[in-house]
Amino acid sequence: MEMRQLTSEDREAFARLERYAFEPARNTYEGVVKEDYEETQPHLKDMSQVYGCFDKGTLVSSFAYFTSIVVIRNKEFPMSGIWGVATAPHYRNRGLIRQLTQLTLEKMYNNKIQISCLYPFKFSFYQKFGWKLANINHRYHIETNKFIFRPISDRVVREVFELDDLKEVYSNIAGKKYNYMGKRTEEDWRRKVNPKEPGYLFVCYDDKDNPCGYLIARFLEHQPPQDEGVENSAATIYLQEIFWYDRKTKQALFNFLKRHEDHRKYVVFSTTDPNILESLIEARVKANEVFPGSMTRIVDVKSVIEAFGYLKDIKFVIKVNDQLCEWNNKAFTFIVSEGKANLEETSQSPDVTIDIGSLSQMIVGFRTASQLYDSWEIDCSEEMLPILNQLFPPQTNFYREFF
Repeated sequence: MEMRQLTSEDREAFARLERYAFEPARNTYEGVVKEDYEETQPHLKDMSQVYGCFDKGTLVSSFAYFTSIVVIRNKEFPMSGIWGVATAPHYRNRGLIRQLTQLTLEKMYNNKIQISCLYPFKFSFYQKFGWKLANINHRYHIETNKFIFRPISDRVVREVFELDDLKEVYSNIAGKKYNYMGKRTEEDWRRKVNPKEPGYLFVCYDDKDNPCGYLIARFLEHQPPQDEGVENSAATIYLQEIFWYDRKTKQALFNFLKRHEDHRKYVVFSTTDPNILESLIEARVKANEVFPGSMTRIVDVKSVIEAFGYLKDIKFVIKVNDQLCEWNNKAFTFIVSEGKANLEETSQSPDVTIDIGSLSQMIVGFRTASQLYDSWEIDCSEEMLPILNQLFPPQTNFYREFF
């Protein structure tokens, strides 16, 4: 078996493997790489971040990623989005993905990519490699007439036809009101607002005409977006995305939705905000589903921890267990002085022992040290818990850059 980075000459082999792994019912390799692939199949354009395992020249397993930026605790980090993880069925259970994962993590580390993110087909599969759940979403299916109407005199919702004000809202929210958000590029926005199915764009403005919230609405005809669970699509408004700065903006957007009660019976949307039922006349909805989002993994523990600012000086020893990354799999003296952290490798006995997945959850603010302690995922004294909770307080995480 040969493990290596793919080249442009491997493009068709990679596309064939992806087809066989994820779309076998097509029963053909016809059109696996189209002539205009640079536009219609951009994932095939750059093979420099795709790695594979070859058996006598045949690609049998692959592992791909792309680079982006994620905002965590108001700090920007280079992030790798994992995709294209596939193995031909007759080559599975041989540890090929584990080897490719270890190889790719080393490449990320050498390229100073600090954090990794993925959307799993199976959570337990990636959890054994150090990725763990980093955000959850609440999907609501609500009758539009159930929203409480409250007059808000200093907010107005207007339809817009350009993305500029939506981008401003998103940028101002990232890392502040919401944590663990992707820093969107123009290409990201084009994926989010498909020119072929753009929907309707509405922005909420304050009394100084500053954008402070938005929603992207689609009025469905027949089949709703995959997995949205909309039964009566012709009577439903599907919100592709909704954001607000404050409670007034939230109320103004809900007032806007309520005004559609004679136009559409239901509204379906996803949010990280659990306090939606309090905005309804009665706490009954057609459906309220909590579903997992993405998984995350810290690639370089030292550089990530040292990037944040801290409020309290402290010194302790933390042991990180990371089977795939030897540069993380160490004991460190965690020193905070004048708001800055420094991690120094040490042979001293640890005050805290934690695996890379649970540490990743704590760093991005999805779970606190106390929560990890309750589920036996961190080993430390109870006296250490308030210290760790203060160093890494909980956050409201949002990541929906699907790939």
